[in-house]
Amino acid sequence: MILTRGNVTFDTESGAIRAARSEHVSPAPAIILEAMLKKNGIVSRALMLDLVWNNRPDGPEAGVVPVYISRLRNTLARIGADISIRTFHCRGYGIQDGAVDGRSRVGYGRPKSSREEPPSCPTPS
Repeated sequence: MILTRGNVTFDTESGAIRAARSEHVSPAPAIILEAMLKKNGIVSRALMLDLVWNNRPDGPEAGVVPVYISRLRNTLARIGADISIRTFHCRGYGIQDGAVDGRSRVGYGRPKSSREEPPSCPTPS
């Protein structure tokens, strides 16, 4: 299946991602990217864990989601994508139009001048 958003084309079968340049992504990030491109909205960390590792959100793999998101962000920057991945605190990640300059990737909904830490996420019951 070929998925497109902005100038990015992603082949879910081969893992090839193309914009100004092309690269291949490994299986786990490919599944995460596919979920974000298919869902025009926020994909929760729990859903990513379930799709990739068929695991619960508090399992040992929970810490690797941000690692794969970081790798995907770097890949999008390297290939010259005009889309980026935004973090939605306590909710998940989503694709947004517009490239990111690499300095501000987290969207907490507060002005950048705010120095306070974002509030803690509620723990699942």
